[in-house]
Parts: sequence; structure tokens; C-alpha cells
Amino acid sequence: MIGKYIWYLRLRDGLSLEAVSEKSGIKNDVLKEFEDTDVIRIPNADLAAIAKAFTFKNAIDYFNFLKLNGAQRRFRLYALGLPKTGTVSLSALFGKFRSGHEFWQWDTNQKYIQLKEQAISRHEFRNFLILRDAAALLEMDSAYFNRYYIDILSEEFADAKFICLIRDPQSWVKSQINHFMDITKEAMQSGQLDNGFPFDLPRGDQVSRDKFLLHIDEYIEVMFKSWANGYRAILSQTEKLSPERYCYIRTNEISKKLGTIADFAGISETELLADRVHSNKAIYQVDALKMVGHDLIAQDYNLHCKELWDSISKKI
Repeated sequence: MIGKYIWYLRLRDGLSLEAVSEKSGIKNDVLKEFEDTDVIRIPNADLAAIAKAFTFKNAIDYFNFLKLNGAQRRFRLYALGLPKTGTVSLSALFGKFRSGHEFWQWDTNQKYIQLKEQAISRHEFRNFLILRDAAALLEMDSAYFNRYYIDILSEEFADAKFICLIRDPQSWVKSQINHFMDITKEAMQSGQLDNGFPFDLPRGDQVSRDKFLLHIDEYIEVMFKSWANGYRAILSQTEKLSPERYCYIRTNEISKKLGTIADFAGISETELLADRVHSNKAIYQVDALKMVGHDLIAQDYNLHCKELWDSISKKI
């Protein structure tokens, strides 16, 4: 817990144990024991002394560090799926606990891209995920990008469990396009992170959105392919796990599955904030499926999604 976070801060700031010892006045072997055993609580005076060795962006970061002292998890849940599948709702549902939505999104995506491009090793990426975990000690870590590394999380954290949010292909395509046609949103690094779009949609750029909608008959297939690729990758990882470590929940049934979700987490259903479900419900400005011919939608759906969706439907 706090011991692992000290390790993370030391690596982040490029400090040796000796340097932290010198700045804090805490002996080397004591610091090493804190890190190696990942202690839950450190004497407050020692922790305050250790904090002097590190650089914090602001007072909030400093006090958040101190607040982790003694913090323990009741559970370690990861919600995942594609974008626009309900990760906001899952995060909000667990609002009574340490729950975060898309924590460290930019940093995590960049590290994942580096892994894909072999700019960093799997070991280096694993270390990043460990420090990401230590930075907030989330009990509910809800993020679409958790799907990229289910295997690493399941290997590293024996208590990790995964809620996989499943949205049907046509509903997802419609929602994803509607969301990112809003010029206040952005879909970037589309060539490196499969978000369903054939090119980037920068925030404030109407030209790229007009181009997408103008050629939507051509681009709609990319969206259906993205759905299939995303869920195929998720299933290939979850189904290697023991059944008690994962569950599938349909996006449109989150509110109906509160008991299932609570049981899976090992808590009472009354501890969930049921009124927060679907707190990110979309207002549709663009209905892409009405802009594309029915035959073309059926063709792309049947070619890329039907077999997989039929298989998934039997599991949920």
C-alpha cells in the first residue's frame, strides 16, 4: 500500500534509496523494508519526513499522499469495456468507496502505445501499472483502457476481479459516433489506439467531423470492426481467468444487475449508489445509423459482429 507508493515516488523522481534516506533522515534498511513489504501504515512522523524527499505538484497531492497511510482495500475491482459502455456509471455506483474513472488516462494510454511499439518492455509496462495502482489504491478502477492489460493485472494482483461491460454493436456504434461528433470532445491517436475512427477528431475541429459524416457510408465499417476487435481481445483475456474472477454485464442492464454486481464485489447492495447509474446518459444530436442505408449496416454487422455477438449473448 503506502510502501509501494513510496517506491513509485522514488522511481518517478529518479531517487536512490540513499538519496531518500539522506533527505528524510530515515535509515536505508528501514526504507527498503517499507518498500519490499509494502506496509500499510508507517508512523506519521516518518511518513512526513519521507515526503520531504519528493516533489509534489501542489498541496493536494501532498495531502493525498499522507491520506494513503493506513488505507486498505475491501476489494479490488476493475471495470472495463469499450468507450461508451458504462464505465462512468460503474465508477459512480461505487461512490462510497475509493472509486476512480479513467485514472491517469493520458499516461496509461501513452505507456500502452510505447509497449505496442516496443519502445518499452512488458516488465517496464508492468511496473507502470503497479505504480498506477499504488498512486490511488482504488477499490473500483473503472476505465475502458483497462481492457488492454487484463492479463498483467490478473497476474500481478491475485485479488483482482473484472467487470466486463458489454454493449451491443449497433448501440455502441451509434453512441460512439454521437459522442465524438461533439466538438468539445476529442478522439486522438486513432491510428495507435483503436477508437473506431479512421482519423483523429481534435477538440474544436468541425472540419474533421464534417468529413467523417460526409463519408459515413465508407467509415461505418471501421466502427463495426473496432467493436469486434475490442470485444474479441477482451474475451481472449477474461476467458483465461477462473470464472469467479470476472463477470459480464450488459450496459443497458446495469441498473437491473445491482445485486449481481454487489455480490461480485463482496459487499451489500445497499452500499451501492443506485441513483448514480446511467449518470452519463447521452443526448443524441447525431444518429449515424439513420444516415446509413439499412442494407449497408446489416452487411457490416453480419460481416464483422454477428457471430461474435451471438457468442457473447449466450454468456450474458
